[in-house]
Amino acid sequence: MKSEIVKLNGAYALKLDGKEQRYAGYRTWRPNAEYIKGFEDEGYNLMTVLPSGIKNAHGTPYAPHGEYWQGDGVYDFSILKRQIDDYAENAPGCRLAVNLMLDTRDWFLRDHPDCPNSFIYFSSAISYEPWIRCAERMLKDTVDFLLSEYPDKVFAIFLAAGGTCEWHNKANDFPRTEGTLRHYREWCGDPSAEIPAPEEISATTDQSFRNPER
Repeated sequence: MKSEIVKLNGAYALKLDGKEQRYAGYRTWRPNAEYIKGFEDEGYNLMTVLPSGIKNAHGTPYAPHGEYWQGDGVYDFSILKRQIDDYAENAPGCRLAVNLMLDTRDWFLRDHPDCPNSFIYFSSAISYEPWIRCAERMLKDTVDFLLSEYPDKVFAIFLAAGGTCEWHNKANDFPRTEGTLRHYREWCGDPSAEIPAPEEISATTDQSFRNPER
């Protein structure tokens, strides 16, 4: 499928296989057949899938069929396929945006006890090179699978991490690791720089706004 972002009457819209349409779709972490079919029946054929076994704040896995990413380069794509087929079978005309969660899984944290949990401590985990390489491999392998199995169904891939899809640190503080210090010094251009204290990082200059230069 060829998908593009275009301007339609002055506003951004999608162009899928040459056909323009505004984005209005169905997104849920707990899909069921009735709702999937109902949205397509009402003319909403764009839908979002989040295939992740990570548990949300309520302790419920995001993916109804479990976790397909089971190790570094190890996958059970039948689990991912079941979740996508839930949509394809109940809404045959649907087009899917697949939201790939890159966050550290339990198996990765067991194998790498020195890696912070990216779901909570995202700003520390992003300096952990083994996780970056592992997530990169998963992304490439999953996209290859989706393009092979669903070439006319998937119109977009969204990347998510850090508190589901927020790309931020959920904790008030974050672990200071050798990696975070090294990357901070590279970013500052100062080999002797130290990461500021939490109260300094969270200090604001104008109500809830922070001055990035400070």
